[in-house]
Amino acid sequence: MSQLGLADDQVDDFSRRLKQAHSDNEQLEVLEEIRKNASIEGSPRLLELISDSALDRDPEVRFAAVLALAQISYEHKTFCPESLISALLDLDAEVRRAAHENIIPEAYIGLPKNTLSVAKQALREERYRDIRASCATILQYTRLDEEATRLLIDAMSDRDFLVRNNAAAALYRHVAALEKVAEFYVAVALCEIKDRNFYSSTLGWDELGSDFIAMLRPLAMRRLNEMAMKHPDIVSKMLVKRLQSKDQRNITIALAQITSPSPATNCMAKKLTEPVVAKKLSQLAQSSNLQVSELAHMAEFRLSDSQIPIN
Repeated sequence: MSQLGLADDQVDDFSRRLKQAHSDNEQLEVLEEIRKNASIEGSPRLLELISDSALDRDPEVRFAAVLALAQISYEHKTFCPESLISALLDLDAEVRRAAHENIIPEAYIGLPKNTLSVAKQALREERYRDIRASCATILQYTRLDEEATRLLIDAMSDRDFLVRNNAAAALYRHVAALEKVAEFYVAVALCEIKDRNFYSSTLGWDELGSDFIAMLRPLAMRRLNEMAMKHPDIVSKMLVKRLQSKDQRNITIALAQITSPSPATNCMAKKLTEPVVAKKLSQLAQSSNLQVSELAHMAEFRLSDSQIPIN
């Protein structure tokens, strides 16, 4: 038996046929058979041969190899093959698409050494949002170096919502990017999304619009509250900045977060009860905008000594 349970003669047969294939069509036939055979459990030498096919000059062969590698590594929770990560930067659009649609980082027992360099290159150069978004996701599962952190922070300003969302998830626990990530999660939690047409027809998201946002909002609120409890000064500074803005939307967002019944507000109480904030809330309570006025009154009550003990 092979290392993962496939009969040796079956592994030998696939390996021999791949190695002896005299044409791209022959390779394609073998790769398609491997991909469709749900009982296959890849041995090291079989995966190595498929990886060689992922470097073939013919994009159709590379495409088939990527699908076969993805299925075997996913089904049997192997290490993610290096050639599967490399395919994210393939010259052929279909090969790139096959890679980004089939790489599932959490399904593997580990990622290859080239993951960080490929992801960084994609974030620097890749013009396709799907690849940038995939690489931002992959970086959630790797140790970030200084350049990767900087590239993800830059990605927080990407024109595409999905890229920003995935970059925020990757940076979630990194203090260096906390304020920018907090800004993003406040925006998502309160549906401050400017590019509502970010749903990609290629990913089949056209009809998911409001449902997708609704799914993200609880996660955004949870992460924002966790960040506020761990780093109250940074998050409260961001809220105060919005509160002092002349933009009505920013003011409303800040007030809504302050008035939310969250333990995070307690953690930020010291900053949010400073005289400058109290003065601003008093001014906003007199606003002609009914929503702002009501929220400001609620914020004053929420931050009062009777509601939040100030340490």
